[in-house]
Amino acid sequence: MGKRIINLSEPATTLQEKMQEFLLFKQAQQSSNLTIKDYKQTFTHFLKESNNTLDFDVLKMDTLNFFKSIPNTSPARYNVPFSNINAFFNWCVRQDYLEINPITKLGLKKRKDEGKIRSKDIEDIKAFIGVIETNKYTGLRDYTLILLMLDTGARPKELLSLTRKHIDIHSKMIEISKDIAKTRTSRILPLSPMTVKMLKKLLSVIPDDWTYVFSTYEGEYMDTRILDKRFEKYSKMSGIKITPYQLRHSFATLFLNNDGNLFALQVQMGHTDLRMTKRYITISKEKLAEQHSKASPVNMLKSTKVEKMKLF
Repeated sequence: MGKRIINLSEPATTLQEKMQEFLLFKQAQQSSNLTIKDYKQTFTHFLKESNNTLDFDVLKMDTLNFFKSIPNTSPARYNVPFSNINAFFNWCVRQDYLEINPITKLGLKKRKDEGKIRSKDIEDIKAFIGVIETNKYTGLRDYTLILLMLDTGARPKELLSLTRKHIDIHSKMIEISKDIAKTRTSRILPLSPMTVKMLKKLLSVIPDDWTYVFSTYEGEYMDTRILDKRFEKYSKMSGIKITPYQLRHSFATLFLNNDGNLFALQVQMGHTDLRMTKRYITISKEKLAEQHSKASPVNMLKSTKVEKMKLF
């Protein structure tokens, strides 16, 4: 009777297994919950479009297809998953799971953010939200979210992470707590009556066991990719292209044009550096003349020799 051949080779390691190991590593490093959530979101999308293998040639093509599929809405929408996948690949190299980082091999780079402000005027925004059907849950959700973005200037990802505990309808405030804030610093943002009204309506229709205020139709977390697709839909319907980050830019520009304070805007938007906020300072000639008329120190001189001078 022949001997049975025993296969001592280890089963092939999947990409997903190494991503799970990397997440454990980041948790051991005491990374924030928001950071871990970002990694999980990026990895989920990557795995959906990959062959779940560490075979370098296949992984290289999977990487190209993944970054190709990211909507061209803003540098940040590309750069965040870029940083997450790049960090994972570098870790794989250090652990000898990969010989080289596929991103490095391909020569892919982050998208340059030139700080260009792409705001929309209020008439375009009115036309954009005018096509949303608020008699349906998804429409009511999107309309309320857009109002909240335009009312507070908060980052899309911060608002998508809101739960009921972050909202105080009575005080007309929302809290961007440190666990969902990009800067890991909490801030309190006031709300306008119209926004409060829509929030109350939305909260009245979503089930109590849903975690997030702005959830998918199934009650799951609504990520930025879903939000991008919703904005693309309304852009086509209205004929006016607007992205989520354009609403943030629009809030800042319109806030300052309506005599909002620069330092108040810094707090609203969660900027740690005033230089970031100053990018939104644009002023028309008419507005400049109006402000000059109100604030020029010369107007405080009630009687001067200049007024008494007679021209020859």
